[in-house]
Amino acid sequence: LYDALARCADLLVQFGGHKAAAGLTIRRDQFEAFRARFEEEARATEADSAPELELELDAEVDFAELDLPLLERLEGMAPFGMRNPRPLFAAGGVEAAGSPGVVGKGGEHLKLMLRQRGKVLEAIGFGLGGLLGEPGLFQGKMDVAFHAGVNRWRGRAKVQIEIKALRPAGG
Repeated sequence: LYDALARCADLLVQFGGHKAAAGLTIRRDQFEAFRARFEEEARATEADSAPELELELDAEVDFAELDLPLLERLEGMAPFGMRNPRPLFAAGGVEAAGSPGVVGKGGEHLKLMLRQRGKVLEAIGFGLGGLLGEPGLFQGKMDVAFHAGVNRWRGRAKVQIEIKALRPAGG
């Protein structure tokens, strides 16, 4: 982001940023010119960069290990951020329990139940609704990378995982 903003600096009053965030000040009369150039920069950067192919996992776990007491202790390690990232877990041999679906405006989020060796957990994949169209992905066993947390709703608490990546098992 910072590099793209730097290439648009002549259209900005000021800008700044770092690896995880950027900000800017712009005059109203420069907004459309900035928008057009910034979109060009984003397209060029996207075409030049390869997708992230590796995830840095903290631990491989079985769903059976994910219970409320453990996850409540994990919540005690918050706040999570750049210097204290949320743990990223992996589980193998996972399968869809029932039919996956999508939620959110335009169906952008994946929502499903996942089962591993008999234990079923609710799962959400923000921005992963497009995976529903992947042929055969939900037909067999999968490997899943996820954050684990506690979903509290109307006085009840349950384990929920936030999917970060899915692939066919052993892929």
